[in-house]
Amino acid sequence: MYQKVLLLSLFLTLTLAKDDLGFRYISKVYEDCQNSEGFAQCLKKKAIMFFDRAARMETIPLIDGVDVVRSKGVTLQPITENEIEAVLPRSLNKDETLNEMLWDRIAAFANSRTVQLSLPKVSGDELNKGVEEGNPDNTF
Repeated sequence: MYQKVLLLSLFLTLTLAKDDLGFRYISKVYEDCQNSEGFAQCLKKKAIMFFDRAARMETIPLIDGVDVVRSKGVTLQPITENEIEAVLPRSLNKDETLNEMLWDRIAAFANSRTVQLSLPKVSGDELNKGVEEGNPDNTF
């Protein structure tokens, strides 16, 4: 299950990143988690933090003219890694708790967003030329 979450996180990171920043971010996350005690738990914590930051961003550009925009009136309280650690149980149920927290953050992100499509800016002359070129009979 955590593989799906990891793949989703990687996809969003690469989508949001410009140039090779996405690769550097993924490399850093991998390196940080590789040196920690629980690799999967570390990745889940990083994914929670990623979605937390993404949910607080005003606009996330995907491609030219397509943005993911935060809905008006939606505010989310930031969470720190220390706060995540504080709510984790001392027992072996840490994975379940992290999964719940991660899905909650993903849902909060998805529920607080709309996709915004911006049409290219065109002048009246450019629009008229396009119409004339598309109508060879000039029957307008």
